[in-house]
Amino acid sequence: MTNKLINYLLLFCFGQSLFGADITLSSDISTDTTLSADNDYILNKVIYVNDGATLTIEPGTTIYGTR
Repeated sequence: MTNKLINYLLLFCFGQSLFGADITLSSDISTDTTLSADNDYILNKVIYVNDGATLTIEPGTTIYGTR
């Protein structure tokens, strides 16, 4: 069983994750922001990075989009 599958099973059964958090991004990025590979990110709409802000995405970061 992969760590990802175990993570989702733990989240489903216990409401928490041993391998990071699911973080929903729902507003534009207006300050310098880093997305960590320790978490999974869910975009529930189009997210823009505003002028003057820097978005850093660590290698291995998982980002999902919804419809």
